[in-house]
Amino acid sequence: MVVSFRVALLALLFAPCVRADEAQDATIFETIQRIDGFDLSQASDKIKGAVNRVLKAKLGEPDYFEAVRRFQVTDQSPELLALAVEKGGSAEGAEAAKLLLDFGQDAMLKEALADKDEPTVAALMASLVASNHAKGVALVVPFVTDEAAGAATHRAAVTALGFGREGEQSLLELAKSKKLPEALHVAASAVFLKSSDPTLREEAAKVIAMPTAAGSAPLPPVAELAKRNGDAANGKTVFQRICFTCHQVGDIGINFGPALSEIGSKLPKDALFTAILDPSAGISFGFEGYEMKLKDGTTLVGFISSETADEVAVSVPGGIVLRHPPGDILERKKLPVSLMPQGLQAGMTEEELVDLVEFLAGLRKPE
Repeated sequence: MVVSFRVALLALLFAPCVRADEAQDATIFETIQRIDGFDLSQASDKIKGAVNRVLKAKLGEPDYFEAVRRFQVTDQSPELLALAVEKGGSAEGAEAAKLLLDFGQDAMLKEALADKDEPTVAALMASLVASNHAKGVALVVPFVTDEAAGAATHRAAVTALGFGREGEQSLLELAKSKKLPEALHVAASAVFLKSSDPTLREEAAKVIAMPTAAGSAPLPPVAELAKRNGDAANGKTVFQRICFTCHQVGDIGINFGPALSEIGSKLPKDALFTAILDPSAGISFGFEGYEMKLKDGTTLVGFISSETADEVAVSVPGGIVLRHPPGDILERKKLPVSLMPQGLQAGMTEEELVDLVEFLAGLRKPE
């Protein structure tokens, strides 16, 4: 059977006047996949060209990853890195990161992790940990305590370690050895709150304060909370009591933080619980907080709602927009955490928290 495939492949390659179109490329690709021990590195430029064109068309698909691994196509490393970032923490991102690690592309990964773009670094970290490759976790762990990295990178590393069991275990070891900075305990508690491993959760609770609701023991895992059905009507009451000062649903609430009128169409229940319990885990674009010191000695904390050459508009709590000439701002600093307060769940019972999420999950875009 193997010989017949080789013959078929040779016939394709040397047939006169055969154009290397998509059909021929696909046939070559399928043929070499059936040849045991086929060495792509020793193949002709024509075969390599066909394979590269097919891989480009299948980028990110299961066949793509299988072929890159089988034929050790290290030339695809830039594409794999782009996938690891674009698909951060997903199955595709994890597969891309694993191949890069298997190919020994440590230098490429370290260079990418040194990028100044925080979302890029956070996404790559998530894919590295999700790969469940020991080398991937080892690349991320140092960023938790790296003094040269900023607060946002520290937090991104902690959050990323929650994308795999090896990462969770490494985070727990940091906490047990008292190497986890106090400022990162809240982010770490959110990681373990989402963990499906009860042993890890119990061990983490001994060294990290886990989130609790009013008058409650530590909350159960987010995955368990997300399975519960709450009372949406009561959830609306909870929203009006706790959330309305910063968020709007329809004509209810104050327009300061992101509008929530269609939040149920954007986030599933587990993500809604995470957003409440750990607001800084995912700050919405355009709602990054800033601290600004003005010439008159005052300090503003809020979002930059607009900025021109003549004016900086800052939205502050309460929904008020303050406008200042750029020259009035002596210093501006991007805050590493969300302006949404941490620990809001402590102002409601566990049942009220479930009810609130039930209400939010039902806020959907009209079809």
